[in-house]
Amino acid sequence: MSVLESASKITSVKRVIVTSSSAAATQLMLVDEAHDLTPDSWNDTAVKLAWSGEPQPYLIYAASKTQAEKDIWKFVNEQKPHFVVNTVLPDFVCGPPLSAEHQGYPTSIGLFKMIWDGQPGEMGWYVLQGQWMIDAGDTARLHVAALIHPDAKSERIFGYGHRKTWTEWIKLLKQWYPDRKFPQPMPHESVDLSNVTARPNAEYYLRWLHGKGFKAMDESIRETIESFPKD
Repeated sequence: MSVLESASKITSVKRVIVTSSSAAATQLMLVDEAHDLTPDSWNDTAVKLAWSGEPQPYLIYAASKTQAEKDIWKFVNEQKPHFVVNTVLPDFVCGPPLSAEHQGYPTSIGLFKMIWDGQPGEMGWYVLQGQWMIDAGDTARLHVAALIHPDAKSERIFGYGHRKTWTEWIKLLKQWYPDRKFPQPMPHESVDLSNVTARPNAEYYLRWLHGKGFKAMDESIRETIESFPKD
């Protein structure tokens, strides 16, 4: 809020782009059910659970993203700033870090690296099951498009490239690297069956900016693996 309030005092500011998250829209309780995920979807369940008892860390994260983005749009609707505001909601981000030496393998890629290293799911990667994924480069491009495309105004841009499950990824890894040992996927992994109604908008912005749609999932996985330290 302080960033938006400061921007309101500077007439040269034209746009503010905020990195939100799929966690602000997707409700995990619906992942195994076919449903529409729209720009009006919010993860209110996470907000409720985050304030009750001892919630899982992921629920606290999801609640923070949900409440933060809701406050952004409340500010836009009530204050009507002179600048455009857009938010980008990436789901699971895959892709090599810019500098593994300085960044390591944080967040989502850190969970993927656990699988590459053969660590069992109880070590942490079980926390995220069926989702959509997006390449890191495409995530960056959506931010640029949100900043410069003339038609991107007051928009939630959904960075949902392809449906993903650990089961599918581990199967690919076993095919590509038959001599390497990988952990077994969870027995009954959930699947994100959401119909992301705003996904075509994101793909349009990628094609407008980059000449291509979402990067293929297997290509993004391979590029990520190539960044991992070799044994």
